[in-house]
Amino acid sequence: GLRELIRAAERRKMTAAKDFSIRPNVKAELYTPVTEGGRNNALTKRAGYLIGQKRLNETDTFQALFDINQRCCIPPLGACEVRNVVRSIFKRHHRHEN
Repeated sequence: GLRELIRAAERRKMTAAKDFSIRPNVKAELYTPVTEGGRNNALTKRAGYLIGQKRLNETDTFQALFDINQRCCIPPLGACEVRNVVRSIFKRHHRHEN
């Protein structure tokens, strides 16, 4: 139970650390592990960064955020929840641009 969750989080953290050596321009916080209770908030912040700073379109943001969700969220959110986060933040960013 708990021991396995801790081990899984440690493995994900080590995997994320390896990814940064390959992609040094990736913001480290994007791949920080997130546990139940903070997943939606964490993905919302990460979606805002991808849309606002990296200027990704909605489709690319969903693909990136879904990957982040699979790697970092313990347990991962469903694809529909990730898509809803992306749509919400994408709409919010575009309201502020106009």
